[in-house]
Amino acid sequence: MIIEVDQLNLVTSEFMAIIEAIEPGRSAAISRLTELLHESGATREAARLRRRKSQIDADRDRYNRLYKEDRYLDHLVELAAVAERLGRWFEARAFWELISVGNPANTAATAALARLQSHRGAGARPSGSLAQALSIELIPSTPEAGAGKPRKQAARGPTPRFEDDAASAGLASFSLDNGKCDKLQL
Repeated sequence: MIIEVDQLNLVTSEFMAIIEAIEPGRSAAISRLTELLHESGATREAARLRRRKSQIDADRDRYNRLYKEDRYLDHLVELAAVAERLGRWFEARAFWELISVGNPANTAATAALARLQSHRGAGARPSGSLAQALSIELIPSTPEAGAGKPRKQAARGPTPRFEDDAASAGLASFSLDNGKCDKLQL
C-alpha cells in the first residue's frame, strides 16, 4: 500500500501533536519519524522534523549545562522555560513556583503555572495513603460479606536482624567524600 505524501504529512502532524502534548523532548521518536519520512520521500517534512530535533538537542544541552553550573537562582527563568519545552513538567513547575514565590507579581510565572496544570499527571495528587490503597482488597465490598467474622491475624515470619560486617570486610575506616570532581558531582 502506497501512502501519499499529503497523507503522510497529516499522520506526521497528528503524531507530533501527541508527542508535543505528552513528552516534547522525546528526540528518539522524532529521529525515527524523520528517518521514515525521508525514506518515504517526504523530504520537506523530514527536514522540518530534523530542525525540531536539533532544537530539542540544543535545549537539552543548554539545560544540562545550566543544571551542572549549580547556580539555579541566576537562571531560574531560563531553566523553567527550557524544562517546559523539554516536557520536564515537574521541574518546570518547580522552577516557575520558585520564581512566583520570589516575585508574586510575575505574570509569566503565573501564566506558566496555569499552563502546567494540565500536565499534572494521574499520580500527581494522591487519592489516599499507601496503606489505604493496599487495604482495598482486605475490606469487604459489601458490609455483610465480612460482618460477624473475626479477622485472621497474618502469620509473622522471623524478625529481621542487622549485623554490621563492615569491619570484617575491611570497610571500618572507609569514609565517602561525595564532593565535586572535574566532570560531575557525585
